[in-house]
Amino acid sequence: MMTVRTALIDDLPRLMEVYREAREIMLSCGNLHQWAPGHPSEEIVRNDIAGCQCHVIENDGKIIGVFVLISGEDPTYSVIDGKWTDNVQPYMTIHRLASTKESKGVAKTCFDWCWEQSHNLRVDTHEDNVIMRHCILKAGFDYCGIIHLQNGDPRFAFQKTGIPLTEGIKYTGSKLKLLPYILDAVKSIDVKSVLDGFSGTTRVSQALSRAGYDVTSNDLSEWSEVFGNCYLVSEKPDSFYQDIINQLNVLPGYDGWFTEKYGGRDESGKMPFQIHNTRKLDAIRDAIDTMGLEWVDKCVILTSLILAMDTVDNTLGHYASYLSGWSPRSYKTMEMRLPKRVPSYTRNTVLKGDVFEAAKIHHDLAYYDPPYGSNNEKMPPSRVRYSSYYHIWKTIILNDKPEVFGKSNRREDTHDTESSSVFEEYRKDNDGKFIAMKAIERLIKETDAEYILLSYSSGGRATREELYDIINTNGHLLSSQEIDYRKNVMARFSWTSEWLNDSGEHKEYLFLMKKDS
Repeated sequence: MMTVRTALIDDLPRLMEVYREAREIMLSCGNLHQWAPGHPSEEIVRNDIAGCQCHVIENDGKIIGVFVLISGEDPTYSVIDGKWTDNVQPYMTIHRLASTKESKGVAKTCFDWCWEQSHNLRVDTHEDNVIMRHCILKAGFDYCGIIHLQNGDPRFAFQKTGIPLTEGIKYTGSKLKLLPYILDAVKSIDVKSVLDGFSGTTRVSQALSRAGYDVTSNDLSEWSEVFGNCYLVSEKPDSFYQDIINQLNVLPGYDGWFTEKYGGRDESGKMPFQIHNTRKLDAIRDAIDTMGLEWVDKCVILTSLILAMDTVDNTLGHYASYLSGWSPRSYKTMEMRLPKRVPSYTRNTVLKGDVFEAAKIHHDLAYYDPPYGSNNEKMPPSRVRYSSYYHIWKTIILNDKPEVFGKSNRREDTHDTESSSVFEEYRKDNDGKFIAMKAIERLIKETDAEYILLSYSSGGRATREELYDIINTNGHLLSSQEIDYRKNVMARFSWTSEWLNDSGEHKEYLFLMKKDS
């Protein structure tokens, strides 16, 4: 069993041997430039020991690893080409991690022990240190960007806080609170590429990419495609987008289509935005179309605009209905800001299409979070479709000024007569089976992946028993988690008891399965 203790000066000769072996490992693996010959020097190691920040890892009393854990700000981390997950709270930094040639599990032991000391850790390594990068990401660190040492050499920088850095709009069915559980499930298996089949606001895709996975983000919605390109694909520096945002923020507003349809002019409310913000929206959105931006760059700017409008809305988080009176935030003046993009070196792809088509592309793992509809037989399914809830975001993206209907001025293509996604279909077929569940079973069968992670709610279209049957028919269950957390206002519907767990409470479930070969 491996143990960790503070290094003593008598350990110095053995520590220099461990560092020598570590340099040999680096060279043999093609990492030729991280540590120069003789680094770290005996003087550096002596100082580490004297400062009580050098720690050794022992196995049966023999030192097989060494690392340094430093508390306080690291000067080399003050500037980063990217973004730290948390750049406010105090952190500790891991340096000079090394192990012997025959040892295994040293990095994991180090990271686990350091996590017990602080829930805000940073570490960096050389681009060529593929082994260490893999260990860092597997331990739950997020890739944050590039930092430079005092001599100017670049290093890949990582941070672990326990809360993945993602960004998005208010969204019913959001998996923000589930992200730590989802990442834990994915990290329990050996995978590299992941399909996020129903990506929505792309929070799961963002978290997976930050964790080092190659992500394919797929959804039918326009906003998901735009968010995906912004957070996962765009590569131009922040300064490029900031200059555009600065230009748009100072434009004078005017009465246009958005003001006519969605701008509130009196104190009664019942509109999604106050008029001073729709006037800005009209001016900014029309200006974006005149800039000749490439599509990916346009996605970054549109994401910034949607995020800005999301902070001044007069809703409960969706646009199927609006508040009477005005919410306090609606009085604020919207201002675009730079989205917190993923500074990733992973290979990401964004698709806008049928999930059954995306499922044909091979991935190591597919993550599915099917949309939730309503069980209320009296309510048309379109009322709880995502296209109905977020019709304004689609219109802002397309700027197509469509025909609208109803009190909430929904787009005509979200009308009750329009066909819904099969995954939002609450009705049963002639055999008494829920149509949505048959679609999920078909999706699992047709997915080209070794593993599938299924996220589901007790307010969805099936009982746990039905899901177990589907999983066991197509493979075998590796693990399941039941997560109990208070649902947000947007997700509170009146479900029938048929969908609830034994206690009658709403739960979230994660099912990790391996498909039959």
